[in-house]
Amino acid sequence: ILEYLTNSDALTFKDLTHSIESKVEKIRKETSKYKKYLDCILEEDWRALPVSSCHGDLTLENLIVSNGNLYFIDFLDSFEETRLLDFSKLLFDLRYFWSKRHAKTKNIVKNIYANNLVTDCDMYSNYSSAINKLIILDIIRILPYCKDSLILDHLEECLDHAAKQIV
Repeated sequence: ILEYLTNSDALTFKDLTHSIESKVEKIRKETSKYKKYLDCILEEDWRALPVSSCHGDLTLENLIVSNGNLYFIDFLDSFEETRLLDFSKLLFDLRYFWSKRHAKTKNIVKNIYANNLVTDCDMYSNYSSAINKLIILDIIRILPYCKDSLILDHLEECLDHAAKQIV
């Protein structure tokens, strides 16, 4: 996973401001409940971010290990082709156990270990603010589809925690 995330072959840079603003404005039209989080996302400088191939939904549920090989499944078109979205999805899953939301037990130590490996990458270090704001966007984009009040409460707690990760 780290090899994929940190592969900088053919990395180019692009201004993602318009696409991020478009996503935020679309959410604003649907609800005003998360205004402070959306404002926080727009405070980021999105002008020169790396673009590259992107899985689109890089969660633990979409990884299969078989015979010692790692396979990525269930690719999703994302609104931008940037591996920063893959960082955000994976970290969202590791920090907030999204793939294990229905499980009775959670692999807390394994997730902390994996989170630390991911956040020790240069790519994360260079773009941590943007990645953490994309985690907020990931959470907000799930909220309208959440029908279970316990999961909704969990996601709102995740949102509060994610906002505190921005330095």
